[in-house]
Order: sequence, then structure tokens, then C-alpha cells
Amino acid sequence: KHAGLWYRFADYRAIRNNRPAIGRALTSEEQARLFEVAQSRSDWHNAFTAGVLGAFCGMRGCEIKALQWKDVDFAAGVLDIRHSKTPAGWRAPTLNSICKESLAALRAKAIVADHARPEHYLFPATVKGKLDPSSPAKGWRSAWRSMRREAATSDEGEVIYPNLLTVRFHDLRHTAITVMAEAGLPDQTIMAQVGHISPEMIKHYSHIRRQALNAAAAVLEPSFLKSQSRTLEMIN
Repeated sequence: KHAGLWYRFADYRAIRNNRPAIGRALTSEEQARLFEVAQSRSDWHNAFTAGVLGAFCGMRGCEIKALQWKDVDFAAGVLDIRHSKTPAGWRAPTLNSICKESLAALRAKAIVADHARPEHYLFPATVKGKLDPSSPAKGWRSAWRSMRREAATSDEGEVIYPNLLTVRFHDLRHTAITVMAEAGLPDQTIMAQVGHISPEMIKHYSHIRRQALNAAAAVLEPSFLKSQSRTLEMIN
């Protein structure tokens, strides 16, 4: 598709996409384990920072790779996202403290390497063994696989977090949206932070909100009134 060569094929059938439309959310324990491991090695620093933006700012991988330093407003604590999956993803999300601290650490390294000009990419490409801040990185697939594999296993090699073996980077964004939905935030607020969400996904997250509200209702139920159920039935 990128090379514009589909015209050479007179007849073809698209392969069915069996990947789930909606991702899988990590539990708090799984998140803690993953990011603890991600911080343990300096060569994973870029992948760790990208993971922070995915899980705690709700960004897509393509949005993270397209970030330039001119898009980061440290004073206001805001990002200016103008490169997304579609224009509906353009937005200015707020950065929480962990995101700001992670970006500040990344910028400190960039300044030392003279890679912190406004037009430079936060995650620069590697060209012939050297970092090129004028081009965005293709990704952090290798580091991500190593991080999740180490996070999933104990020091003895036993798998203790099986979900981390197969978790996708995009699932970090799904985790962020799930956390906001469970907190009861409205769709408009969530989309202002993470960008456009499909109607199918909105329905899914609405279900999550309902589950959270059901749990809240159960917590609010007074135990001292349960003995009066017969009286309430008589009144009704």
C-alpha cells in the first residue's frame, strides 16, 4: 500500500482482521509491575516514556512517535497533538505529574545530545547507528517485547503475570480510557483527553461506568434498613 503497488494484483482477497476491536485493560498490579521493570534499564528509557504517555495520558503510538518538542508546553502542562490517526484525534490533553516528570527527564537527555530544538522529535530515529532528531523513530517494538517478557516472569523464570506476555502497546491507551470511565468521567471529557472514540468503544466504556455505578450503589446501601424489607413491601 505504501509503495502504491496494489494495481499489479488483478484479484486478491483481504485477510480477515482477527485482532480485537477493543483492547485489554491492565490491572493496577500489572501496571505497577510493567513500569517497575521498564525503569530498571537505561536502554529502555524511551520505551518507558512512551509507555507512560500511553497509559497515563491515553496517547496512541502514532501520536507519540510524531511528537516534537514544540508540541510540549511544560509551563501549562499541555500537549499539542496535531498528528493523529484522523483529524478527530487532534487535541490538547493535560499532562499529569508523572507524564511531565518523564518528559522532563527525556528532555534533559535531549539537551545533552543537542536534540532539543523545537522541530526535533522527542523519539528520534536511528540512522546508520546514530540518532537523527529530525526524523521520528519507527517504534520501540524490541524494547517493548523485552520489557513485557521480563515483567511477566519472576527472577526464577516462572510466569507470574501471564497477561503481560501478550499485552499490546495500544492496550495502554485502552487502560487509560478504562480508568477514566471507571471514575465516572463523561464521554466528552474522555475524548478531550484521548481523542475520538468509536461508537462501539463508547458503548463498551459506558458499560464499564455502569459497573462502577452499580458497585457504588452497593456500597451506599444501608445495612440497618435490610430488616425493614417487609415494611417497605407493605408500603408499596
